Amino acid sequence: MQRRLLIFVLALAAAIPVAAQTDTSQSSPQSSQPVMPAHVGSETPGLASQSDLEYKNVIVASFLGGAMYEDNAIAVAATGSTPAHFTGDKRFFAQPSIAYQRTHRNTRITVSYAPGIDGSIQNASGASYTHNLSADVQFSPFSRMIIHLRQDYSVSTNPFESVGKVSVLPSLGGYFGPNYDGVLPSTKRTSLISTAELSYVMTPRTSLGFTGGYQRFDYNPIVAPNSVTALTTLIGARDINASMFFTRQMTKRNSVGLQYAFMDIHSLPSARTQSHGLLLFDSWQLSRHTSLMVYGGAEFSRSHNVFPVQLGPFTLLASADTSGWRPTAGLAYQWSGERNAIQIQAVHRLSDGGGLMSTVSMTYGAIGWHTRLTRRWTMDTTFRVTDQEGLSLTNQSSAFRSYWGGLSLSRTVTRNFSIQFEYAHINQTGTGLTTSPTDHNLYQMGIQYYLVKPLGR
Repeated sequence: MQRRLLIFVLALAAAIPVAAQTDTSQSSPQSSQPVMPAHVGSETPGLASQSDLEYKNVIVASFLGGAMYEDNAIAVAATGSTPAHFTGDKRFFAQPSIAYQRTHRNTRITVSYAPGIDGSIQNASGASYTHNLSADVQFSPFSRMIIHLRQDYSVSTNPFESVGKVSVLPSLGGYFGPNYDGVLPSTKRTSLISTAELSYVMTPRTSLGFTGGYQRFDYNPIVAPNSVTALTTLIGARDINASMFFTRQMTKRNSVGLQYAFMDIHSLPSARTQSHGLLLFDSWQLSRHTSLMVYGGAEFSRSHNVFPVQLGPFTLLASADTSGWRPTAGLAYQWSGERNAIQIQAVHRLSDGGGLMSTVSMTYGAIGWHTRLTRRWTMDTTFRVTDQEGLSLTNQSSAFRSYWGGLSLSRTVTRNFSIQFEYAHINQTGTGLTTSPTDHNLYQMGIQYYLVKPLGR
């Protein structure tokens, strides 16, 4: 508990000094579409500076290809006096993508498809593939109502991929976002995420809204030597969420609100948790380029969990029911200047176990920095930490922690051609469970060709 509170407090403390570094030298482009009232949702804005392109009424196509090296990638079984271990792998990859974004008077439509394939230079059977498909519609049937629908689908055998990665759409995340931070034991993963939001402006300063979502995660059995890892199956999940929110605009820059949140987390085969939460949120538009939302409250949950019990040479499944109150809180901070952008996120809530456990108490924090170093060079840095603790039913508690730090450099060679260099370090540790190696290092170099075709008004 102290570790999770420390992560959240550090993220909040980091947001305070950065909030003063606002840049009001250039106004942001105004959209013709209505804006959804402030509330706790399932998306986080993209990280971009004011000088970056804003996609609107375009078709964006790209192709990224190159090579990568990952240590601790291949499991090697024990042979003779050599113990089981992991070794590095050199790989090549190709990732095309296409996205369509069109804005009409009362409607904005976005569709994106991004497949990918990579293959091992050392292991002929070590190929992996990815299919990411997203569709997003925002519709305003009349001036006081906004409807937002989004569908994301991903199937991948690449452990570094995640669902909802679309260049022209916000990322999935926040209070109702999926629990996935990559590089678990490698296997085929299928993710389906549906979200819906509706808001109604009752008066010029008050709004009422509803949100709903469905998430489904399926995993194929893991094929790995028993001497390397004893984990053979990840835990699939079916998550349903719904909420109702009331927002009141107090000043031109500040809105406050109250939101009821419901979650039904079904971890296969038979563990299930239902929670009811009440959140207070405060949203600030600190400047034209700076926003901050903080929220907090409490949630009451009832859980039915299944866990293994060793009885002599036999392993039996036992079940137990638990209930109780838990605190929940979060923040989302965004600042974009002419050449730099900073984003800070933090959330503490109940969640599915991301494939490793059933329902968990999760604390997540992330800091991202995007900067244009020169006219041709762009740099992105990211640090993420996820702390998950299973709802303990025995004397031994299960936990999983993941630390992710990344650096990306991109150099524009011509208008449509760029070179990219990336490095990522991932550290994963767990107690009460067995995972893949604790440390991963990924080095990647690629070339990208991209084309933006305007569609007109």
